[in-house]
Amino acid sequence: MITKQILRLALLPLILGCLSGPLWGENRLLIGAYDVAPATELTVQVETLNDSAFVAFQADIPIPQGFQYIQGSAQLNPDRIAGHSLSASLLEGDTLRLIAYSVNNTPFVGHAGALLSFQLKSGMVPATYPLTLLNPLLGNTDSQNVLTGTQQGSVRVLAPDIEVSVSQLDFGRVPLGTMPVNYVTVTNQGSSLLTINSAVFEDTQFTTSLATPLSLDPGITVQLPVTFNPVRKANLTSRLLIACNDPDEASVAVTLKAIPFAVNEVHVGSITGASLTSASLDMSLNNMEPITGFQFDLVLPEALTYKTSSAQLFRSTDHVVAVNSISGNQLRVIVYSPGNQALLGNEGQLLRLGFDLEGVAGYYAIGLTNVILADATSQNVVSDVYGGNLVITSSDIDADYQRNFGEVSTLSATTATLTLRNYGQENLVIDQFLFSHPAFSSPQTLPLTVAPYATAEVPLRFASSTEGQITGTLKVMSNDPDENPFTVQLSGTAFVPNYIGIDTQAITQGQPLDVAIAIDNEEPFVAFQFDLTIPTGMVPDVQAIRLSARKQDHVVVGSLIADNKLRIVVYSPGSKPLLEKSGPVVYLPLTCPSTQALGSYALVLENALLSNAQSENILHAAINGVLQVIEPVYDQSIALKAGWNLFSFNVVPTQKDLLTLLQPLIDAGALVKVMDEKGQAIEHWGVFGGWQNEVGQWQATEGYKVLLSKDAILTVTGTRVPAPLVIPLTQGWNILSWPLAEERDVVTTVQSLVDQGLLIKVMDETGLTMEDRSIFGGWKNDIGTFKPGKGYKILVAETTHLTIQ
Repeated sequence: MITKQILRLALLPLILGCLSGPLWGENRLLIGAYDVAPATELTVQVETLNDSAFVAFQADIPIPQGFQYIQGSAQLNPDRIAGHSLSASLLEGDTLRLIAYSVNNTPFVGHAGALLSFQLKSGMVPATYPLTLLNPLLGNTDSQNVLTGTQQGSVRVLAPDIEVSVSQLDFGRVPLGTMPVNYVTVTNQGSSLLTINSAVFEDTQFTTSLATPLSLDPGITVQLPVTFNPVRKANLTSRLLIACNDPDEASVAVTLKAIPFAVNEVHVGSITGASLTSASLDMSLNNMEPITGFQFDLVLPEALTYKTSSAQLFRSTDHVVAVNSISGNQLRVIVYSPGNQALLGNEGQLLRLGFDLEGVAGYYAIGLTNVILADATSQNVVSDVYGGNLVITSSDIDADYQRNFGEVSTLSATTATLTLRNYGQENLVIDQFLFSHPAFSSPQTLPLTVAPYATAEVPLRFASSTEGQITGTLKVMSNDPDENPFTVQLSGTAFVPNYIGIDTQAITQGQPLDVAIAIDNEEPFVAFQFDLTIPTGMVPDVQAIRLSARKQDHVVVGSLIADNKLRIVVYSPGSKPLLEKSGPVVYLPLTCPSTQALGSYALVLENALLSNAQSENILHAAINGVLQVIEPVYDQSIALKAGWNLFSFNVVPTQKDLLTLLQPLIDAGALVKVMDEKGQAIEHWGVFGGWQNEVGQWQATEGYKVLLSKDAILTVTGTRVPAPLVIPLTQGWNILSWPLAEERDVVTTVQSLVDQGLLIKVMDETGLTMEDRSIFGGWKNDIGTFKPGKGYKILVAETTHLTIQ
């Protein structure tokens, strides 16, 4: 008791002093690293490396797992003490507390080396374990902790450590006569050599090819193959025992499981065939044991129908077979031996059944259930069963499910095409078309065969003399197994062809036109009415609207109901029908302004009615018209004299080949030659080719020289040459056209060329000129005016152009 009180009084100042103090040199506590065998005593030293003197020491060291502290083994190093005492005790949690001190406050001897030691007994499990200094103190004479650091230690248990990858190998079901192999992975997880002394099986049906003894370095693995060679049926559980030098696992057991069985299995074959044909299904048996009889149920797809009495048995002695349907798609087969005789052989075909095939193309499973393979003791020894399959091929019809013929006149018929597709693997044979209504028909010749994955275009016809909507069906009869018949919905509307309409008509700028509105009717009518929208700018003469010769006592009333919309009503006071069945019924006088733009304009009919004697509107449709605004066409006649003339056109003819335009002069025997300003000619080459045209096309900007053998008049027809017209002039002499329909002063026309200093002279066909006479009077105009139909020679100083406005 006195000793413990003295110890506490000695350490108390030291502990309190550790809370603060100056810095010292290096003062460390150290534990080294140790190797030890399993279950072996080990001496551990605590060392110091100290620059400063110290009088006391304390540290806690947790004992490694599996290790034991040897009581009373802790002692101070006698070389480093001077009357010092040591206390060693185990705290809760298996921690060793070491306290060394001097009652006289005497420092420990030296500055390096072991301070104390203690002994441990190692564990059995190989590993590296820490030796940790916790709560360490080095106290000086002033009760200050001068410790600056620690070096933790470790201890490594040197031993092998076996580890196996599985605790159980399950081979599952194993057929007799086979030798499956599974593997156990063995690893040395330890730190020294592992020796596998033996691998022993409790059941001799298990073997290994791994030779023992076998040594494994740390971290190395080896595959231990386990081969199972079953010789009898059983539900087997056994063990593999592995003996080794692992100090804590000298023997490791691996459980082995297997269910060896005799192979007695039934196989159902396959059928491939076309729908509406017959085929056979074969079944076979592989058996290791004698089989005296068997029974099973075949689960059939709907496409298979058993052919009664078609069963054919193989490998039999006195065996009898019975086949019966037990439900809609199940067939029960029973085979037995009155003499309890075994089937012949151990493998091969056992039974053949005949079936009729009828169904949609596809893949179908043939199932097998309630299978019994009986041995001589009536035990069911079946080991496995395998179902079969049916691959059926057939035709497969497809088409649009409806066809609408639209609107068709009662006076005509229309046709449409129905595309029949065969998506099957067999020929599609169509042998009949059934129409539910006489308005529908087909000229197709039957039977019609459509190859697999092909199509056929079938013409359909719709015709009805009765007005109204008609619906019906077409039933396509074929060899399709599940779509026979294939139904197509048909529809069409028959109408009486009563039309009111306006044909495309042409109107000339600045001219009037009687726009004709026509009615084509199959049924008689006594009155009609419509609203007509005319192009903006057009001027109708409502008072001059008149009926055609198809009228009887009919009266027409026209009125403007909007700026460009008229309403025309025609009726018969005596309810008399209009005559004929087609042609104009009314004329609307319409005047086109001369400024109306050229182009196409719509004539729109709205609110049209066609009334019969019963006041029924029998109109089928109103057809809008188009009004083409065209330019006026003019005739230009040019008087030409015998000899040379200069001429040009002020109209644009439709035909622009100059030789063609001059053909009337050739026909009159008047034309000798034509030349343009470049000297190119039109003339007769006699035996060398007749009339030849080097000039080519007529140009509005050009005038031409023509030589006649006699007086003649040349007439051309066309629209006015558009103005302004830009006439190109090349340096030197040119032949100028006059493209206008009126005369114009020469001076005024060519003034721009005079102003530019480019004009030299203008001359007509008679030799009259306009030219600058200089000091004799300046510019003089003897020509007067440019005249329609004439051409003029013009001489310019350089290339330029003249614009005729």
